Amino acid sequence: MLIKIAQETIDKCTLFAQECAQTNKYYASRGQANLDKITQDIITGKLGEFAAYELLSSKFADTTLPDLEIYRGGRKSHSADLTAGGHNFSVKTQSIDSVKRYGMSWLMEKSSLPKFEGHYVILCMEIEKGLLLIQNVVQFSDMLAVQAEPRLKHLKSKCAFYYNDMMLKDIP
Repeated sequence: MLIKIAQETIDKCTLFAQECAQTNKYYASRGQANLDKITQDIITGKLGEFAAYELLSSKFADTTLPDLEIYRGGRKSHSADLTAGGHNFSVKTQSIDSVKRYGMSWLMEKSSLPKFEGHYVILCMEIEKGLLLIQNVVQFSDMLAVQAEPRLKHLKSKCAFYYNDMMLKDIP
């Protein structure tokens, strides 16, 4: 499903990312110090959440909006990105530039995998700014069967989920 995000929402995501990047210590702890890259990653992820919201809200009246609150210190939320129809949804979004470099894939911190238990994962790709393709919605437990090591060796703390592996496994 192809979803176009309104400019007003893109602007909100950009402002959120600019403020969030200044306070986010998780990137630094994972070896990422490039503030522009951090900001862009946050924008891409938040746009994916809004695309997922569009998908889910067309099916479930109780879909929650993406969270735009800036959490400081130990208040960072590790809850689902969205809830709808009594289900938890996490959203993973990859930019088209990343697809060109590494193939269609999504990374997750190995230590955070337990937080996705019981979730559905909405897999998105940002084709261009504000234009997102929802690739698939899968149960996280099914994704675990195809987790792999990232292609970049310095990303040892992460596991990768490659789209082609998921399709070869015929995940429902």
